[in-house]
Amino acid sequence: MANTTQDLPEAAFSVEGMNCASCIAHVSKAVRSLPGIASVDVNLARGRAVVKFEPTQSDANKIAAAIADSGYSAQPELSGNAAGNVEEERIQKQIHHAKQWLRRAIAGLVLWAPVEIAHWFFQIFFPNLHWAHQALMWAALISSTLAIIYIGSSFYKSAWAALLHRTSNMDTLISLGASTAYFYSLIYFLGGLAHRWPAPMPDDVYFMEASALLALISLGHWLEARARQSAGSAIRELLNLTPATALRLSGATDSTFDTIPVAELKE
Repeated sequence: MANTTQDLPEAAFSVEGMNCASCIAHVSKAVRSLPGIASVDVNLARGRAVVKFEPTQSDANKIAAAIADSGYSAQPELSGNAAGNVEEERIQKQIHHAKQWLRRAIAGLVLWAPVEIAHWFFQIFFPNLHWAHQALMWAALISSTLAIIYIGSSFYKSAWAALLHRTSNMDTLISLGASTAYFYSLIYFLGGLAHRWPAPMPDDVYFMEASALLALISLGHWLEARARQSAGSAIRELLNLTPATALRLSGATDSTFDTIPVAELKE
């Protein structure tokens, strides 16, 4: 008799690198491409995937490899008492991830906001002060270059990893947008200095837009990471309420009980 879904073994995986709904779709598609997969449940907040599979056709290592091939690091989780440690490690990684994006967001805002404010100040009150506008373009060039190198590197790494796996993600779009704005402006600015065409004015280049894009999306990533961290912590608190063992009636005719791990209970 064929196994029902309830009778099939289940494996849980810690998945790193997921940050949007498309990531869930990529992971689910990668797992379902394997033979013998009965169900896939991907949880973005916890960075976790739970898979039920036919053991004669697949196993945990093959599933982890398929997820890794789709561009996301995956490790099978331990069961029993070690599961609590896995959950704690996941929360600590989420905290570290949120702190990283906070540092990038702060750096991005520091690099972009002062130049943007100065630009609008001179644009409104001193529109004909040529030297000030030229100085602002140099300031925008320097600040956006720093933003591309420091903040943009994380987006480029993520986009490159997706490209290697023949897919794309949100960071791919951010990388394309920031790079287009920056390198178009750089060519236009340097060409003007070389007198290949008229020297550009601040409104003709998009250095500040490139910096703003990286800063604001980094801020969004931080808010998203904080939300996942809060959700993960809440789930962890709920898991702490789950008893480690249960009492199972050992026989139909007596009232004796066996103590068994909750993980061994089946529907």
